[in-house]
Amino acid sequence: MINDQHPNKAVIKSRQLGLSEIGVAEMIHFADLHSYAGVKCLYTFPTNRQMKDFVSTRINPLLEAGYYSTITDKNIDSLEKKKIRNSFLLFRSSSKGAAVEGVDKLLCPR
Repeated sequence: MINDQHPNKAVIKSRQLGLSEIGVAEMIHFADLHSYAGVKCLYTFPTNRQMKDFVSTRINPLLEAGYYSTITDKNIDSLEKKKIRNSFLLFRSSSKGAAVEGVDKLLCPR
């Protein structure tokens, strides 16, 4: 499943099988690979607490070490927004519809 190159994936699973790890890893790779285009990637979690826990314990240590530490923008770094080269990584809770509304306007006000 990790090496699947098809753009659309559907998975039926039970809980706690590591798919968030795979999804976020794919998102980070995509943001890095397409940073020339300044892409914006959004990853949603079921609850705000899950988002905060995952970002602080899984994503932050990854982006603070090794290769990723050399390409992340330290000035744009919160639990909800990170920048890799010219690309943005956004993390939100999907528990409320309003949580993901207007995400693009946060990054590119007109």
